Amino acid sequence: MEHPKFKWNNLTEQIVYENRERTHRLQAEISKSRREIKDYVRKVEKSKMIRNIEEKKAKKRIAIDSESLS
Repeated sequence: MEHPKFKWNNLTEQIVYENRERTHRLQAEISKSRREIKDYVRKVEKSKMIRNIEEKKAKKRIAIDSESLS
């Protein structure tokens, strides 16, 4: 029974392929993380905006209530 001969070319091709796959996976993971961060920041900014609007409404209500009591 003969064993196939070891070929360096096969090994180097496999290493190049694995490195390329790892690079693609990392790029996809980084891209996903960036999207998640952008989405989080957008939600935080929206939350701040809504909170500011609610605070302004509450101040108006307080001002109107204090005027009506006077």
